[in-house]
Amino acid sequence: MAAGSDDTDSGTYHFDSHTSINGSGGSTYHDKGNSDLDSFSHPDSDLTLDWTNEGKTGGISRGSGVSAIYNTPEVTAKNITVIATQTGNQWNDKGIVYNGSSNNGKITATGTIKIQTNDDCIYTNTTGHNVKISGFNKLMLESTGKSAHQGSGYAIMNNGTNNFLTITGGKNSEIDMTNTGNRAVVADNSKTAGSTKISLTANTINLHANVNSKYFSDFKLKDYSIVQTAAHYAFTGGQIEINGLDKTIINNENKNGGIAVDAYATSGKSLIEINKKSKGVVEITGDVVGDNGTADIDFAGSQSFLTGNMKASGENGKILADFKGNEAKMTGNIDTTETGYDSHYNIIGNKGTVEANFTGSNASMTGDIIAAGDSKVTTVFSGNKASFTGAIDTTRTSRTSKIGAWNLVDSPNNSTVTADFSGNNAAFTGSLKAAGTSTAKVSLTNQGNWKGAAHTSDEADTAVTLSNGSIWNITENSNVSVMNLSSGAVASLSGSAHSLNMGTLKASGVPGTFAMDLTYHDNNVSTYENATDSDFLYAHDGSGSTFTVQPTAIASVDTMKSGDKLYFAQVKDGAAAFTVNQNILVQNKKRLFDNKLSVNKEVDSTKTNYEDWFLTPVEDGKTPNPNAFTPGAAYNAAFALWRDDDTLLKRLGELRYNQDNQGIWARFTNKRLERDGRHGFEGNFKTLQVGLDKEKKTAHHGNWYYGGAVSHLWGNTDYEQGHGSQKATDFTFYGTNLRPQGHYLDLIARVGRIDSDYDSTYGDHGRFQNWGSSIGAEYGRKKTLSRGWSLEPQAQLTYHYLWGDDYTTRNGARVHQDNADSLVGRLGFVLGREFHEGAKNPSRVYLKASVLHDFLGDTTSRISDDLTYTDNDDLGDTWYVVGIGTNIQFADNTQFYFDAERSFHADVDMKYRFNAGIRFEF
Repeated sequence: MAAGSDDTDSGTYHFDSHTSINGSGGSTYHDKGNSDLDSFSHPDSDLTLDWTNEGKTGGISRGSGVSAIYNTPEVTAKNITVIATQTGNQWNDKGIVYNGSSNNGKITATGTIKIQTNDDCIYTNTTGHNVKISGFNKLMLESTGKSAHQGSGYAIMNNGTNNFLTITGGKNSEIDMTNTGNRAVVADNSKTAGSTKISLTANTINLHANVNSKYFSDFKLKDYSIVQTAAHYAFTGGQIEINGLDKTIINNENKNGGIAVDAYATSGKSLIEINKKSKGVVEITGDVVGDNGTADIDFAGSQSFLTGNMKASGENGKILADFKGNEAKMTGNIDTTETGYDSHYNIIGNKGTVEANFTGSNASMTGDIIAAGDSKVTTVFSGNKASFTGAIDTTRTSRTSKIGAWNLVDSPNNSTVTADFSGNNAAFTGSLKAAGTSTAKVSLTNQGNWKGAAHTSDEADTAVTLSNGSIWNITENSNVSVMNLSSGAVASLSGSAHSLNMGTLKASGVPGTFAMDLTYHDNNVSTYENATDSDFLYAHDGSGSTFTVQPTAIASVDTMKSGDKLYFAQVKDGAAAFTVNQNILVQNKKRLFDNKLSVNKEVDSTKTNYEDWFLTPVEDGKTPNPNAFTPGAAYNAAFALWRDDDTLLKRLGELRYNQDNQGIWARFTNKRLERDGRHGFEGNFKTLQVGLDKEKKTAHHGNWYYGGAVSHLWGNTDYEQGHGSQKATDFTFYGTNLRPQGHYLDLIARVGRIDSDYDSTYGDHGRFQNWGSSIGAEYGRKKTLSRGWSLEPQAQLTYHYLWGDDYTTRNGARVHQDNADSLVGRLGFVLGREFHEGAKNPSRVYLKASVLHDFLGDTTSRISDDLTYTDNDDLGDTWYVVGIGTNIQFADNTQFYFDAERSFHADVDMKYRFNAGIRFEF
């Protein structure tokens, strides 16, 4: 078709090179045979402009320079397709062009807009254009990179001034732009004074291409990136604004890396804003560059990311980035070492600025912060658990020169880097290195954690602030200009670091703590300054605050004796003081005794106006620790369990209900014991017991029941300084005599073994066994009162004996337990109310109370390593027990019994004991 065709019935319009929608009209262009339209408005139609036959058979030559859509005031259709992939001149292989002066246009589609060109898909030139593209569901721009004019094109290019291109998608819209050449996808390359703006808004925006940066020797001639400005003269603002309401993807697909976003200017201004009006996800692959211009990006959506570097350079280069989304992350360096260029390509000093905020929860940066020249880098990790893994480096120099002179001069590093970790549990893993006259500041102010070292050289100024429970785990010898340590913060040299040199030591709140590996060698200061296993502090100025020194768990001070000195700090007179709360314990987790030390100072013998601080033993310097206390506490718990105040009523229920001469029974007991103090423990213990007995009747001495039982106990125990468990198995033999007048006598013997194990809070472990035996007698008389009530006074005496054990703990401590015994007397009563008395299924409820006293109860344990600790305890005590219960005879041969009780005013307090049993008679 020579001039194209249309089918208005089907709403389909297809034009070839004979037709341009050309708002300039025939008065400007007189291509022979053209069928140009001033505008196009068919909202429900499909519009295609296919110029592949331009200059070929069937088409016409557009040599005078006009594009498929050119300066038109309106194009409206459902779907719009422009194809200009022919080899043309500078104009006719573009897609949409607005050229000349003050040409406004409106392109609207409700479906898809697809523009495929050899050169630029959308191009604005000269001045005064206001173009709006809107309504579409999908916008697809592709420059094939086969332009005859320059070898490649852009998806969008502004090459003029006072031009405004606004692209806004409809509901659930998508923008996809690329080029297959080596040019930017979206570019504003204005070269004249004024203002320009390219604005993209859609639900999803995907800008991608494979582009490189081009260099000539040491001088950068041109950057090609996915999104770029290239402002060559001073103007009020060349802007690119991109807002993906759901997601923005900017991807430089070059396998060797490349630039994704470049705000480039010489002596002018440029601004690229991404996601500033959206909370969508941003995914950028490639570098973000502020080359004398400004790039401002919000990584707002969850898991947004930048995989690439941030680079600011020149007099006005600036990058503003906020990683707001949860788990938003940056993988790459923040770098201000590159030089900038003016309009004549002179290499100028770097005064670039980077401000990167990691405000999202778990937001992170992995890479280095490298600053040079007069640049300024500010990073704020204010999100919950925000983190930075990498180095802070201000040791680099930058270059300046005149391009004609070809002599490069290294300028000093006068940069400023601030890393603020204010988020809860924010983390920094990496080193700080500063040189020249640079300034580097690191602050952790909310339970933050830094693992790394600090190195300051030349006249650089480094400041470290730790507060509110934050900790710096120093990994190697370090030096800083200023250390501000306060409000529960800790600077820890534990591990490979051995010294921390501070120009000024101060505290803005309650002074913090230095955690230090300390090893005693001798009483000479120089030994500790050069030691590799004992840490040392230097402070050359300060506020006079008093800091705490906390020796670490691996501190070795066992050999210190009275008068010995372990030096840990050298401080200018009055700059700082140290304390260990006057008396501290150095934990010794492999031994039985901690070391008790105090702090002191003396005048240094070689340095004027300096003081040497040291630790020295208090008295003998030895204090028992959990490894010494826990074995005795575990033995006492075992003895308290064996000293069980069992009774006939709890064991067999109401034996007077028995109606046959043999019985088999079982019961379950659950009790909780607690004890306070150094030998304190608490635990819940369960016991299962089964037994068998046989009745023997006598003519004058009542009825005797002879029987035996086996029981098993188990439970876990928490000690004041450890935890453990107990298991026990025992055998019980008894003879019980019931008399007609209500008298009873219960004789009992018991033998068994308790197995115990424990772990101290220091990590030692022990296991031991104790054999035990008990004998006892209980007497009582049940007196019947009126209306079914009865009162039963009782008396009981029981002797318990527990054989000690000898064993060795995991750490090699030897433990010897003396044998222990106990003699417990009890006086009490049972007040009961009988039901169905005299019937075959009697029952009752009762209230009981007793007073008990242990006349013996001493225990002794001796625990030894290099030293011996003797642990004595006394379970002798008077206490009271009250309880309630019931006995129910269900049938001629079955009885159920239940008993609940607790103790009062006991050293070993029985918080509760529940006892339930059942007896079958035959």
